[in-house]
Amino acid sequence: MMKHLFRDYFRIGKLVNFKKHGKQKKKKKITCTPLITRYISTVILVILVGLCIAMGTYQGKFLFWKSPVCSLGTIYANHKQFNIISLLFFDFTMMLSSYLMMKVGYSFSSDIPFQHKRLKQILSFTCSIGFLLIIAPYTVLHTIHIIGGTFVIGPLWGLALLFSIEVRPHISTSAFLFYQLILQGSILSYAIMYSMGIPTDNAAQKFGIASLMIVLWFATRTGLQNDFSLRDQNKTPFRLKRFSDQD
Repeated sequence: MMKHLFRDYFRIGKLVNFKKHGKQKKKKKITCTPLITRYISTVILVILVGLCIAMGTYQGKFLFWKSPVCSLGTIYANHKQFNIISLLFFDFTMMLSSYLMMKVGYSFSSDIPFQHKRLKQILSFTCSIGFLLIIAPYTVLHTIHIIGGTFVIGPLWGLALLFSIEVRPHISTSAFLFYQLILQGSILSYAIMYSMGIPTDNAAQKFGIASLMIVLWFATRTGLQNDFSLRDQNKTPFRLKRFSDQD
């Protein structure tokens, strides 16, 4: 009698342990890691600082609401004045942004279970290529510059949309709708104005860039706070992996 009881006891214990380990193997998919958040935040900071310096060194009259951002990277300002300093700052900003987005892409290629992992990786690498292509002066290599701009804006919009959708369960409905309003409204309005040749498209361009930065900044940080909460930081394996999956 006792022999059968002990046998059943150990069988039940093994079954419970098997179920526990089985649950542990099903890792929760996360939005991003602290390092990815820092990369994206650095991209935003680099673009803001770099473009502001390029505007300040522009050899001509740069009208913020009327002049396109790409005019900062032209060889001649207003087709007359040599614009080398502004061009160098603009090109350096794009190259550094390209490098950082490449690091983001490599980060998503790690073995960490990200949400929409493959899609985020493709968008990050495409954006990295776009930052390099956008260096081509639009007055000389217009087609390449346009392709580069598309490769930058499109993937950044895709990443912002993915991040905002992934953090939807952790934010209020009003915050989610606000993200979508500024993101979709500004990007779509700029695309429509640019395709139709409406003069105010350059003003819409600035709103579109700002909306991408706002949504990317807040959505990645919201996802990070949820994935790496203080309560779970000492339990989750991602806290240790994040130092080895990139650099």
